[in-house]
Amino acid sequence: MSEHLVILELQKQLVDDVDGAELSAVEREFESWRQSLKRDMDGGITRHHFEALCTLLDAIDAATDVVNLTWMRHHGGLSSGLER
Repeated sequence: MSEHLVILELQKQLVDDVDGAELSAVEREFESWRQSLKRDMDGGITRHHFEALCTLLDAIDAATDVVNLTWMRHHGGLSSGLER
């Protein structure tokens, strides 16, 4: 069966995003969050807070990868999310 189960609203938006506009918007939002966290990290914070923000940066990076792979899977001709 070639149908894909749509689990999240974001996934549905990415599936319907033929021109990549939604993908670009999500990527800009993630980048904005990254920049904000980095500004906080550069502002002189405790080691514990710094480590927590590093974890959030890692999560944003992972989310960016998932969003890109999801879009590519539906619009880039990939057969699975593991290929690039």
